[in-house]
Parts: sequence; C-alpha cells; structure tokens
Amino acid sequence: MQNPAPQPTTKTCLPVPVGAARHYRQMDLRRRILQALRNEPCYIANEKCLLFAVREQGHAISRDQLIVELAWLDQIAQALICSWWGSLCVANLTDKGLAVAEGTLSLPGIATSAG
Repeated sequence: MQNPAPQPTTKTCLPVPVGAARHYRQMDLRRRILQALRNEPCYIANEKCLLFAVREQGHAISRDQLIVELAWLDQIAQALICSWWGSLCVANLTDKGLAVAEGTLSLPGIATSAG
C-alpha cells in the first residue's frame, strides 16, 4: 500500500474582530491628533486644521468624530486642552500629550509611536 501524497499546507489567517480593528484605528487616530498638534506652532490648532491633518494620514472621519476624540484626549488622557471659540474647538497640547506624541510616554487608549 502506498502512502498518500502529502497535502499542501495552507496558513489560515484569523480575521481581526471588527471591534478590535475599530479599537486599533481609534488608538492610532488619537496618536495622529497628538502628532499633528506637535507639528503646529505653539502646539495649538483648531479642529479644521486637525481634521485636515488626520484625513491626510488616512483617517476618514467626520467633524463630530474628531470632537469626540478631542474631548477624550482632554478629559480622560489629559493630553491636550480643548477650548471653544464660539462653535470652533481649539486644541492645545499639554506636556503629557507632547511626550506621548514624541513616543517617550505611553498612555492606555493611545497607540504607541516610533517617532
């Protein structure tokens, strides 16, 4: 009796759960916001500038989504300070946010950076 021919092996890639993928995108978005502020004079920018910057980095988000992330970075992470000038949100990077943007500090909920 002959041995059967070996079957080719196939690698199966497990899909990333939708919730996990969304979580990683959200963490990356927060890092990109901090990095965009790091690149601005005096570490300050309004929501329109930040929205343009994160969209340039591949995050297709709405103004409302950006405002939610700015509020999280302000109130939870304390990585920036949001001020309202009429209906326009202005974000100012804190020392803590600058350290995260530069990769010298790690905070839960924000993706780590290589620089």
